[in-house]
Amino acid sequence: MPAVLQPNAYIQRAILYSFVLFFAMACYAPALYGEFLFDDIKAVRRNADVRVHTPLWEVLSHDFWGTPLTRSESNKSYRPVTVLLFRVVFSFSDGPAVFHVVNAVFHAIVSVLVVPFAKKLGTDHTGAFTAALLFASHPIHTDAVCSVVGTAESLAAMLAICGFLFCHHDRALFGTVCCLCAALAKETALMWLALFCAIAAANACRGRFWQDRRSTIVLLRKIAAPALALLAFTAFRRVIAGASISPV
Repeated sequence: MPAVLQPNAYIQRAILYSFVLFFAMACYAPALYGEFLFDDIKAVRRNADVRVHTPLWEVLSHDFWGTPLTRSESNKSYRPVTVLLFRVVFSFSDGPAVFHVVNAVFHAIVSVLVVPFAKKLGTDHTGAFTAALLFASHPIHTDAVCSVVGTAESLAAMLAICGFLFCHHDRALFGTVCCLCAALAKETALMWLALFCAIAAANACRGRFWQDRRSTIVLLRKIAAPALALLAFTAFRRVIAGASISPV
């Protein structure tokens, strides 16, 4: 009998996920008609790294605003994943509409990912979907979703949560790659990685992992991916940028 009900459960879950997705998009639908404003102009319109004629190796040696990292005027904000995303979007259209759509879609995906993320923290089904709807509609995200440069925030959050979920499903390689890409999308993703380590440690302590060797190994495997990504990013920044992390 449970096997007969299982397809209905999948359909119901798909409907709920779709509702969260479209609800998040609807919350920021007016932003899709916005223009390039303030930092958007410097990051996209005036940034030569966004154009396809700029060699990729230069993109990897410049900060988020297109300034070489070796120059004193560079603020050392190193986000090549976001710049490469802008480059792809710009190859399709140089207008602001497509950039705003991409950012809104990323925000909607993150809102959906809040559901499995909340469940991993012990929240029940209803609580997880409630958290996703609150996340999707919370006004604190207005600046990040309505501005094009805020795509870095949405992209970093999406990659970081994916990394967390991969690690908890014993997909350490994919988890490490996602975590590292999240940090290369925006530096604030490092706080996500630190949070994941804290969550894994808290769950282990609650389960008395030190009394079970197998549980200890599982814990280390789940912490290893975000921890290695954090260390790799920090070392990479030291070599490439030669400066401390800047959130600007």
